[in-house]
Amino acid sequence: MRLAIALLLAALLIGCSTTYYQVRDPSSGQTYYTTEIEEEKGGAVSLKDHRTNAQVTIQNSEVMEMTPDQYDAAIRTVAAPPAPPETTENESSP
Repeated sequence: MRLAIALLLAALLIGCSTTYYQVRDPSSGQTYYTTEIEEEKGGAVSLKDHRTNAQVTIQNSEVMEMTPDQYDAAIRTVAAPPAPPETTENESSP
């Protein structure tokens, strides 16, 4: 009886394991980290970025599974700031 209970608990724990994701937005170059992805209409995905705690919806995304160690290291890094706007040759310096 104890063996049956132990096997049942082990099966439940295996079935409840967390999956870690790196989600990249190719149009902006931003990368997000999450454990849950919701598919929206039109192919978009919605997620909570665990690095910044921001709720994000991405129209086109690249999703990759990660190991727990890779995920932990990634969410502890500081998010890169957005790239500065490009300047054109017609703009003059002050």
